Amino acid sequence: MEYFSENNYDNSNTEKVNNTSDQPFPNVFALFAKSLGAFSIFCAVFSVFFGSFICGGLAIVLAILSKGYNTQMEKNAKIGLITGTIGIILQISVLGFSIYNIIHVPEFREQFNSIYEQMYGEPMDDSINEMLDELGLPSSEGGIL
Repeated sequence: MEYFSENNYDNSNTEKVNNTSDQPFPNVFALFAKSLGAFSIFCAVFSVFFGSFICGGLAIVLAILSKGYNTQMEKNAKIGLITGTIGIILQISVLGFSIYNIIHVPEFREQFNSIYEQMYGEPMDDSINEMLDELGLPSSEGGIL
């Protein structure tokens, strides 16, 4: 029991463990926020649908958490917050533009119908009309809505 009662360690400087320089440790949350924010923009540009929402949301949360009890955010945290927000907004705009094109541009609708038919065995317009009939809503004759 004598071994456990002895304290041979110098705990006087516990804040700088394994840090030989005078600079403080980097804020890991802020660095991850910056990286995830940049990756969310990458996912939005290349249409990785859920990647942009997940990475952008995590970037925003980590940027806010990196602040801690400080009054201001670090530069990396601000970059992560901004890029995460841009990634989410960019993905929402790409998604909205795609839905608009499928609904209003006949060439896109025909292409989407053929892909949908290859995957599910029936055209998308027929599937939508069946769903509208089941809900008791009038179905559209010329395509979507």
